Formats: sequence, structure tokens, C-alpha cells
Amino acid sequence: MQLHLDDLQTHLLYELSYDSDITGISETKISTSSATKTTLNLNIPGCNFEHVPTPLFGGVGMYINDKFKYSVIEKTSNEAFQATWIEIRFENKKNILCGIIYRQHNSPNTFPTSFDESLEKHSDGKPVYVLGDFNLHLLKSESSNYSHHFFFFCRAVTSY
Repeated sequence: MQLHLDDLQTHLLYELSYDSDITGISETKISTSSATKTTLNLNIPGCNFEHVPTPLFGGVGMYINDKFKYSVIEKTSNEAFQATWIEIRFENKKNILCGIIYRQHNSPNTFPTSFDESLEKHSDGKPVYVLGDFNLHLLKSESSNYSHHFFFFCRAVTSY
């Protein structure tokens, strides 16, 4: 993030005039060290920034348009993955659940179970939008059990 924030701001916001409701960033490399916390200015005008630092080299962040009322419902950071889940609140329609996830390359088999539990715990019939870098080859969902499970679990949870 620190090396490329200017590029993100310049290209996405100014050159493309892109007005986003939610922008997810994976592999932020925002660590838990106090030195990193004090040197980063992650502000983008008109957005709130929620993030989860990484114990390794991942991390996730989410820019949320400040027109939304939302609450952070979960932040997870461990050696398998990092995730931030928010619930966007609306007055006259269902709330929306939105998450940004980064799964480490060397993630143990705990990721699918943790992801499944988190999604089931929070979705509760709400529309769900999942952003992230899952380090999965979803085009191989027919031949890879790991990709198959992830892809079809996401479809099942978001289709009811």
C-alpha cells in the first residue's frame, strides 16, 4: 500500500474518474508494527478505510464510500488468511454483507472451514459480496477439490 497508494489515487480516482462504492485491496502489506502504522496515510477523499494488518506479507483493506452507513462485523488476521467483513445498512431494503479476504499461499487447510463458518455466521439471508485474493484456480473447480469446494460453497450461500 505504501509504495502504490499514489498510483491508486492517480489512476483509479483521477485519471479514470472512477466513483466506487467499495474498493478492495489485497496484499496491503500493512503490518502490525508501530512503525508502519505511523508512516502510512491511507486516506482517499470521500472514503473510509477499514483494514486488517498481516502477521506475514498479506493483509487486506477496503475503501468504503462515505455515503454508506456500515458496521465492521469481523476482522480476522492469522497465518492462514486475513479478512474484513462489513455490513452496509439500508433503511428500505436488506442490508448487504461485504468481505475482503486474502488467503496466504501456504495456508493450511483451516481456511475453508474458517471461511465457511464466517460466511454462514454473518450472511443470514442477506446479499453477500466477496472480494479478494483466494490463491485458488477457480477455472479448475471441476478438477481440484479445494477449488470446487470454495466455488460451490460461495454459490450455495449467496443463492438463497
